[in-house]
Amino acid sequence: MKNTPFVRGLSLLLVFVLLFAVSGCGTNDGEDTSETSQTEPAIDPAQIRYNDLRLPYSRSDSLDPFLAKSTLNRQLTPLLYDSLFVQDENFEARPLLAKEYSTDGLALRVSVNSDVHFTDGTVMTTADVLYSFGLAKESDAFKARLDNFDQATVTSSNLLLFTLSSPDPYAVACLDFPIVKIGTSSEDRKKAAEEARADSDEEVVKTTDQVLPTGSGRYTLKYEENENDPILVAFNDRYRGFFPAMTTIHLVNMNDASALFYSLEIGNISFAFDDLSSGKYTRVNASISEYPMNNLVYMGINQDDPALARSDVRQALSAAVDRENVLNIAFQGHATVTNTPFNPMWTQAANYEASHAKGQPDALKLLESCGFDQVNSYGIRNNGSVSLSFNMVVNADNDFKKMAAQQIARKLAALDIKINVEALPEDEFLDAVALGKFDLYIGEICLTPNMHLDAFFGGYGAVAHGIWNSSAGDAYYRFLSGEISFDAFMEAFTQDAPFVPLCYRKGIVACVKELEDAQNAFVGDLFADIEQWHF
Repeated sequence: MKNTPFVRGLSLLLVFVLLFAVSGCGTNDGEDTSETSQTEPAIDPAQIRYNDLRLPYSRSDSLDPFLAKSTLNRQLTPLLYDSLFVQDENFEARPLLAKEYSTDGLALRVSVNSDVHFTDGTVMTTADVLYSFGLAKESDAFKARLDNFDQATVTSSNLLLFTLSSPDPYAVACLDFPIVKIGTSSEDRKKAAEEARADSDEEVVKTTDQVLPTGSGRYTLKYEENENDPILVAFNDRYRGFFPAMTTIHLVNMNDASALFYSLEIGNISFAFDDLSSGKYTRVNASISEYPMNNLVYMGINQDDPALARSDVRQALSAAVDRENVLNIAFQGHATVTNTPFNPMWTQAANYEASHAKGQPDALKLLESCGFDQVNSYGIRNNGSVSLSFNMVVNADNDFKKMAAQQIARKLAALDIKINVEALPEDEFLDAVALGKFDLYIGEICLTPNMHLDAFFGGYGAVAHGIWNSSAGDAYYRFLSGEISFDAFMEAFTQDAPFVPLCYRKGIVACVKELEDAQNAFVGDLFADIEQWHF
């Protein structure tokens, strides 16, 4: 097993990533829900007019892309800042501020466009990119995806060299962090303001204003006189131009994130996003569409169990799971079935699925062929010495996952496999998984943009609990280094079945019915086509 520094580093993310088993990558950490909701009076629908878009944000959290903790504020980052690359609807990296790139082993070279201007009119340089990379490496929002990046250096006026710790053919997708002007981080600007204030009797920065880095995004943040909440103003001089119908966006403070859809229904906001990490879906009187995410829901397997230590038994379990049933009943359709560990919308996985389109093997025949052809007096399948009876733990606070566990248990019962579903409170569930006190569990992890599976393999991975001596893990690192093909890795994964991929979850976006063309968001940017939105 290849034990890279990248793998060892991921063990430090154990607690953080395990939380995705509950909530996925779109958490509400940092949002202020302790205050009483100070909801504004409902807006008369007649007041919802052209050019009056209202988006939620948290006044108690920063809008700085490197400091924001709440989902509300993080989702606004793509409006204020551009990045070298963005993901398209197929989860592929597409150049934005970058011009082109090339890879060679551990070297990733990126050239940047020389005609990009920040909102203050200055030209973006490689020094700005290098500065932004340093901020992103220290940021909770971006450091996980940049963990495999050792360093970045400027090699010429418009060329940067990113050095990786270990091979990764899809590393370029992780260069989606915001690019800001050098010296304008919140800390740098606050220091500059304090120094200027010390030399002057005048107040340099309004106390209500957030001090944000200078970006080159679609909108700029501005405060109006005597207003606590800012507005976003279209930046027409953005690289390649930006001329939306919505030239001004009003930000509306939300103290209680749980009241988001209520605020939408009464007209206080025009648009809202719910990643459904709570495991609940509440119908709302609005225009609704689904939002693809990179959140893999899977069934974890503990190979400490004698039966589950056998790859043929794990293959049979994977074949026995009715994924469509889990999707439609447990997740109420808010997911996409997957038979691979990768997002089925990702081009690489989609091509593989298309060329290997075939049904799952017969689970009963698999079990019988590996010796589990007997059923004891308790109705449990066995091979004469080992019975297929397992304990499955699941987070009791997530209805989607509880129902998924129950549906899987019912399906396996038809094969005389006994599953005891144990729904535990969140803290107890996390402890049980971390300590290996399970046979099976329902988990979730938000994969980084490069679709990295490192968290599952090597014994050190953040969600590698119960996975030992994985031949799939060995094959995975050989694939990353170019020794074997993607298809060869997938064959190894299918044979080893170290865990069972179930589906990729989706969130939902909702908008007032008067807002048109606002339902085409795709991964990484809720506002991908905002220039087309209109009332």
